[in-house]
Amino acid sequence: MKSQPEFHTREEVDQLVEGIYRALETTEQRFDGRYDDIYFRMDLTISALTSKKFNLESLGDKLQRIENTTASMKDKWRIGDEAMRDFTVTWFN
Repeated sequence: MKSQPEFHTREEVDQLVEGIYRALETTEQRFDGRYDDIYFRMDLTISALTSKKFNLESLGDKLQRIENTTASMKDKWRIGDEAMRDFTVTWFN
């Protein structure tokens, strides 16, 4: 036996379509909220990484200055040691 096709009135179809649009809107709002959560966390992560990068660059600059100062001091100490040896050799010979 063949089933009778269901016919809906215009009002019923309008109500069904309206329900579909409401469901889509609710789903879209949920996804928007979820995406905001994800992107907000990403923004925080990017901000934190940028801050850490700046701190690392600053530390790198400080380390470079320390290295330059140490090299300069070693050079001065070497010159001082040579002068002391020259003085000692001259004085005690």
